[in-house]
Amino acid sequence: MLYEKLLERLLQVNDKLLNVLKWTATALLVPAGYMTQAGYAQGPTLLYIAGLIWLAAAIMMRDKALIATNVVMAIAGTVGILQKYYVA
Repeated sequence: MLYEKLLERLLQVNDKLLNVLKWTATALLVPAGYMTQAGYAQGPTLLYIAGLIWLAAAIMMRDKALIATNVVMAIAGTVGILQKYYVA
């Protein structure tokens, strides 16, 4: 009985955290897309951060398509950052 109540409470907290992660990442993507297209230097960094937040949410949801998309985007973002600051 106590275990079931604790598990139910943990699932509620997890659901709230997941919701916060998804909406935070989504809210960051819109200005990040604009900033990137408008040539602001912070745009790609903001896209990278939003993608990492979405990756965390995708892992929590166990959504394979979102995980794959955001892993590839994280790798691309990491390579881009390395090229910009360390190679070029």
